[in-house]
Amino acid sequence: MKINSIALVVGLAAASLLAAPEVASAETPAPSAASGSVNFDDSRVSINYVVTPEGGGTWTYGTNNEAYSNFFHKTRKHGSTVKNGTGKTFRTDDTNKGQTSKATVKKTWSGNSAYYRFVK
Repeated sequence: MKINSIALVVGLAAASLLAAPEVASAETPAPSAASGSVNFDDSRVSINYVVTPEGGGTWTYGTNNEAYSNFFHKTRKHGSTVKNGTGKTFRTDDTNKGQTSKATVKKTWSGNSAYYRFVK
């Protein structure tokens, strides 16, 4: 019986090592109500994130041929900004409620950042 118990323990230990590791969720947290920012790197594929900030609206950012930050809010004046790894930055003018602010800049392999803001 002792040999069977040892075999069972060894078998369970081996099975736990072979099991697929649990992967944590990679969801982007909702930014604060006044403004938000995120850094993201470009890989060889396009990336696209859609976030609902704490203050409402829809913030979309990522890369395609460019790095971009687009922000829509139905009831508040707002804006968006995007910056690449070389420091090139584009900030939208203040955008009226009900319209989308769209900021784009040439993407770099790393150091791309997207921002949104509410205008008082």
